Amino acid sequence: MKNRLTLGLLIAIGIVVLAAAAYYGMTMRTKTNYAPVLSGEASTGDWKTYRSREAAFEIKYPSSWFIKEEVSPEEVTVTWGPDNIESRSSAEDLVAGVGLRVTKGGLAEALDEVKISYTGREAELKISDIQFAGLPAKKVASTKYPHFYTMLVSSSGMIYRFSVGADSFLNSKRMDYSSVIDQILATFKFTL
Repeated sequence: MKNRLTLGLLIAIGIVVLAAAAYYGMTMRTKTNYAPVLSGEASTGDWKTYRSREAAFEIKYPSSWFIKEEVSPEEVTVTWGPDNIESRSSAEDLVAGVGLRVTKGGLAEALDEVKISYTGREAELKISDIQFAGLPAKKVASTKYPHFYTMLVSSSGMIYRFSVGADSFLNSKRMDYSSVIDQILATFKFTL
């Protein structure tokens, strides 16, 4: 029994060390391959799958998370998160999750829009070239809030704009959703 407990503790520490090293490697390089490693199929086995015929993609997310979608002829917007937006008690509460907005357009103009959206946040922007779902993409993050970032990827004349928040500050309690969000993003695939 004691050996199993010790082994379990060592495995948990090893996972934390590997996760920290992976996070450090992703944030410190300017050119990265965004392909987080899932800890096994079982970790997403009970997850739901969201499919969009209009935007030609699918992605898995935890069964306990909420989903909100809006579809119009101009765009598809989908938001996933662990907390219901209505549960926020104040404007200072930041809710973790993933937002995806799919529109027609090019990568350069989408990147310009993202840069403008970060204007006035009193932080330097870090723009990285990455690979996402097998395609070149851009990751834009503020040096002040590295757990909140935007990823842009272009496919078939469409821009996929991911807005990611990996920390949740709800009722003054901080929760880190980085590993879950990495797993969610790793399940994304185009269905063209």
